[in-house]
Amino acid sequence: MPIRLSGINSGTDTDAMIKKIMDAQRTRLNKVEGKKTKLEWKQEKWKELNTKLYSLYTNKISALRFSSAYTTKKTSSTNEGVVKVTGEPSASDGAHKIQVKQVATSQSVTGAKVTDIEDFSKDSVLTDNGFELGEEITFKVGDKEHTLEVNGDTTVGDFLNAAKKAGINASLDTKQQRIYLSSKESGLANAFEIKESKNDVSMTSGLEKLGLSGSGVTKLDAKNAIFRVDGTEYETATNTNTINGLNITVSGTTADYNLGDAGKSVSVSATTDVDSVYNNFKGFIKEYNSLLKEMNELYYAGSSRGYSPLTADQKKDMSEKDVENWEKKIKDSLLRRDEKLGNVLNGMREAMQTSVKVGADSNGEGGTKYSLASFGVMTSSDYKEKGLLHIFGDSEDGVYSAKEDKLKKALTENPAETAEALQGIMKNLYDKMTDAMKGTSLSSAMTFYNDKEMVQLSTTYKKEYTTLEDKLNKMEDKYYKQFAAMEKTMSTMNSQSAKLQSMLGR
Repeated sequence: MPIRLSGINSGTDTDAMIKKIMDAQRTRLNKVEGKKTKLEWKQEKWKELNTKLYSLYTNKISALRFSSAYTTKKTSSTNEGVVKVTGEPSASDGAHKIQVKQVATSQSVTGAKVTDIEDFSKDSVLTDNGFELGEEITFKVGDKEHTLEVNGDTTVGDFLNAAKKAGINASLDTKQQRIYLSSKESGLANAFEIKESKNDVSMTSGLEKLGLSGSGVTKLDAKNAIFRVDGTEYETATNTNTINGLNITVSGTTADYNLGDAGKSVSVSATTDVDSVYNNFKGFIKEYNSLLKEMNELYYAGSSRGYSPLTADQKKDMSEKDVENWEKKIKDSLLRRDEKLGNVLNGMREAMQTSVKVGADSNGEGGTKYSLASFGVMTSSDYKEKGLLHIFGDSEDGVYSAKEDKLKKALTENPAETAEALQGIMKNLYDKMTDAMKGTSLSSAMTFYNDKEMVQLSTTYKKEYTTLEDKLNKMEDKYYKQFAAMEKTMSTMNSQSAKLQSMLGR
């Protein structure tokens, strides 16, 4: 910034005069800056609200459109040490009898302790320990094979890696001097075998030298699980299987399996978990109300007319608390009567008031109409709540807890129609919110507000601010130059006056 010496000759406070002139000129600049600041605050407010709306849309509302949200299962087993069970939404309610002959196991081999290979390790060379140069070791898992050809550099580590490539767990414990092998999965289909193509049968087997054949080897064979469910026998490679919507895990056996129905059995049952379904829907209503309340407060906020974002000079004369309260007044009213917010708000409330027909024939005839009110989910008579919902009989609702709990009763006594009706209403809400998020030239897809328009407007304000600021800087420079010229003229006049007085002998 250039050094300016002003008012020396004229005796005028040039800086003060120019500042007063420029302060008047800066009013427009301050207005543009205020608009830009309010827009930034509004963008932030919408982003926060959009995140909450989208979260409710993608999580609770989306899930409640499907039958699975209303068919959560509660299961039990009379002997969880033998049979555990969980239920998928498709599982039929009822009791089932399960008998178990054997559980599925993985094949495993614990090698004999190797004592005749000095410094037995992964670096031990196979041709030094019973394997022939050029022979092949074949690893077979089920119907798949992998072959390792032995050369002069092939080591125990190569043997273990080849087993792993074939799909066998393989490791060497040098402290125990043993090799451990096992199937990665249970069942006969995952059993394995290892063969070597030795030509000289008079030599000790290489596998025997590694402790994997002969005496001292511990082997456990692979087995399939064999069990009956309600009299039908199943043989599977795994101990956990889904049968008619039941996830059954067997971990033990029942006595007298060969006696059929007369043998011991474990009883399991599956029933619709009404409490879980009820609490899930109640959780949605709680989230919906919380968001609706926030949206109502934003949309019906009081006016902030007369309040504009403060300039830096204005903030200097105010306390930090006063500045905070001033800005809060503006921020609280940013979405007051916002058109996009009003559309979303009204759309959500309208969707939750819709009715759906359940049980109609292919021509749409017959059936029963249901709304949320049919299940005791209603707005109150207090208009100030502006659409908040209450579940009659909800123990946490201080006003309506004493009412009959129609929702839980309907879920218990008429679960199919209740689920279908609630699904339909949730679909209406989902569709309404989907429509509100359709992309346009003013907004991005999956966004509830005109984000593109705001970005464009923000760019416009920034350009306008920069242009005005540049214009004012030039104007300020012009005023200083004009006053500087005046000072120069007065300096010349003062000099001439002084000379004239000198000539006149004064």
